[in-house]
Amino acid sequence: MFTKSVNGKYINTDCERFWFLRKEYHPKTWQELLSRVAEEMYRIHSVDFERCLSLRGTRRSYFSKNQNELKYPKNIAGSRFYFEAKLNANSIVRIAKALMGLFGYKDSDLRIETRKTTRRARRRA
Repeated sequence: MFTKSVNGKYINTDCERFWFLRKEYHPKTWQELLSRVAEEMYRIHSVDFERCLSLRGTRRSYFSKNQNELKYPKNIAGSRFYFEAKLNANSIVRIAKALMGLFGYKDSDLRIETRKTTRRARRRA
C-alpha cells in the first residue's frame, strides 16, 4: 500500500517512488533520493551550486567539496561536491527540500510516495 507522508514523518517508511522536475524515480534507499535531487540541482545550477555549502546542521555540514569533512561522503555525480549520506529519512527529505529552496524551488516540487517498512525489512537495513 502506497501512502503519502503524514506531517513529514518518513521514519520507518521506504521511499517507493518520487517525482522531481517532471521525472519519476524509483530509489532503493532514501540516500538515493537526496543523491538524485542533488544531481539535478547541480546539472541545472552548476554555476551557483556552491550555495549548497551553506546547508549545515548544528554539528556537521551536509555538503562539502572535501570528502574528508563528512563522516559518510557520497559524491554528487558529475561534480566535485559530496553530501553526507548517513542521515535518517526525515533529515534526507528536509535537506533535499532545503537544497531545492536555495535555487527557488518549492517543497511541493518534490512529491514522495512511501510504504511502511515491514519489521523484517528494518532488520536487514
